[in-house]
Amino acid sequence: MSDTLTPQLTLMDPARVKRTVRRMAFQLAEGIEHPDKVVLAGLNVRGMLLAKLLGHHLSKALGIEVPVHSIDVNSPELPESGFDTENKDIILVDDVLFSGRTMSRALSVITGNAEPERIRIAVLIDRGHRKFPLYPEVSGMRYPTKFDEHVEVETSQEDQSVSVVLFE
Repeated sequence: MSDTLTPQLTLMDPARVKRTVRRMAFQLAEGIEHPDKVVLAGLNVRGMLLAKLLGHHLSKALGIEVPVHSIDVNSPELPESGFDTENKDIILVDDVLFSGRTMSRALSVITGNAEPERIRIAVLIDRGHRKFPLYPEVSGMRYPTKFDEHVEVETSQEDQSVSVVLFE
């Protein structure tokens, strides 16, 4: 998408993304009663990238290895989660939350065959403009946008750094 749009503003440089993800992990850790029940679920490619970063810091904060799984909600058929969600504290992780459509599909996947104990949402950027009543428990940045703007999480193949750019 960024090929046809013009970059307008870097919302988060790689150093800020690292600090923000670490802060998000500590915020999540504060509300975790049973660390052994926590599972991170990254949505699609960029949500999975963020879930891995968040999982690294959350594992350090909790003192245990937190499992990180991927959910591809872009398939025409609603997929299965592919991991145990029964009685788990599921944290759905995505890069950008906009209308809530992707998150809504992820909730359908997670609750399709099991009943988690708790489901929370963590996103790096919250753009607002929700069409579904879904709100993150933890977000790195709330940045309300215009409808013709696009927020993209970009990764560098060279050093695996992550930045967030606003396109118009």
